[in-house]
Amino acid sequence: MKILIHADTAKKEAAVLGAKIQNRLPGIRITGSGSMAELEGAVGRPLNNIDVLVIFIKDERDLENLFSLASFLDNKKLILMLSGPDSRRAVTRGLQLHPSFIGSADTGEAEILEVLEQISRRRQAMKKTNNISQYLDIIRGR
Repeated sequence: MKILIHADTAKKEAAVLGAKIQNRLPGIRITGSGSMAELEGAVGRPLNNIDVLVIFIKDERDLENLFSLASFLDNKKLILMLSGPDSRRAVTRGLQLHPSFIGSADTGEAEILEVLEQISRRRQAMKKTNNISQYLDIIRGR
């Protein structure tokens, strides 16, 4: 599984999260982007095989810029980390992108890591079986 962490202004938070992901989920490849142009380049190339995007959003402008990439996000799991003064409006707008998880500045890395573990577990289960009942047993831990 490959994760892209995008942080235009929250580079420190992104670096800390990347290190914690590597410690907890060692088989996962992580890449980063620091600008919308880099993000667009990374998600716009299908050969990059990015499965999950963790995107730090600092203001409404960042969120609106993300909507310009919405067509590239369809087949990827999305985790949005929102911060800023008007977070209720940002959450409402962010939900339109159908993320797997929306966090805020108060959200700990543990919650994000749990979501990533679930995504990873489901991907592994899909690789192991073509039978839906076996898949459900695997992700439920049976």
